[in-house]
Amino acid sequence: MTIQRSDITDQGRPAYRAIADALERAIGVGDFSPGERLPPVRDLAKKLGVTVGTVNRAYVLAQSRGLLTGEVGRGTFVLGRPDRQSRIRIAAQ
Repeated sequence: MTIQRSDITDQGRPAYRAIADALERAIGVGDFSPGERLPPVRDLAKKLGVTVGTVNRAYVLAQSRGLLTGEVGRGTFVLGRPDRQSRIRIAAQ
């Protein structure tokens, strides 16, 4: 897992946004491959020293950005590298 506590501290924004931003960066540079399963919310929360709700909110935000998909009982998976142009189109809608 490439997301560390240092990625989310002292960012001047809520931790869930910092986590989602760190996920987006990691996916963008290829640290996570499409289809790769992310750690369970509880595991990542423990590693980062945040609440389960904070990580859950970050995963939901990342899903809304088109980065992740979640399957109940299976986990959360990377969809692919973010396409800046498609994100701009979605934001404009």
